[in-house]
Amino acid sequence: MKRILLSLFLIGFWTIGNSFAQDDASMKGAETPKFQQANDTGRCLVFNQYVIKTKSGEGVGEDISVYKRPASTNAKDNCKANNPLLFVITNRDANYFMGLFQSFLFIDSGTGPDSRGLEIYNLDTRKSVFTDEYHESVKIVPGNLVMFDKISAKAGSNKNCRSAAKIKKDGLTVGWIQDTQLDLKTMKRKPVGSLRCVAMQ
Repeated sequence: MKRILLSLFLIGFWTIGNSFAQDDASMKGAETPKFQQANDTGRCLVFNQYVIKTKSGEGVGEDISVYKRPASTNAKDNCKANNPLLFVITNRDANYFMGLFQSFLFIDSGTGPDSRGLEIYNLDTRKSVFTDEYHESVKIVPGNLVMFDKISAKAGSNKNCRSAAKIKKDGLTVGWIQDTQLDLKTMKRKPVGSLRCVAMQ
C-alpha cells in the first residue's frame, strides 16, 4: 500500500512540476518574456525579437508558431498583432515550448518522468540543430553553453549512492545521471562531472 501511495505521489508531483514548467516557460538563463498571457487553448510570449504562440492539442503537447516581432512595438500589443509568421513547429511528440536564448529555441518533449526529449531550433535557419534527452534540468550558463542532465548508459556503484537502500525500500529503481555540456557555437557536447544517483520509476 505504501508503495502504491508513493508511486501516485511521485506521478502527481511530476505532473504538477511538468505543467508548471510548460506554463512558466522560463528555462534558467534563457531570455525573459517582455509579456505573456495564456488561456485554455494556448499561450503567447513576447520576446525582444520574436513572438511565440502555442496551441494546445487534444491530448498532450502543443504546436509552436514563431513570429518576427517588429522593432519599436509595444510588447503587450504583439499578442493581437498580425506579425510576420516565420515558421511552425507542429506537435509531433508531446512538444512544449521551453525557452529562447539568442537565436535558439528550446523544446521539451515526451510524457515520461525519468527521461525527456530536448530539441533546439536555430531561428536564423529555421531548422532543428540539436536533439538529445535530459532527465530533469536544462539551463544556460556563461559562455554560450547549455548544461543538462541525462540518464547515463553506464551505471555507477551502489556503494557510491548513499540513498540506494532507501530508494529500493520505497519500491523505486536506482538510476544514474550525468551532466552534459553543449557548446551552442559548435553544437558539440561532452560529459562533465561525476555520475550521481537518483530515484527512478
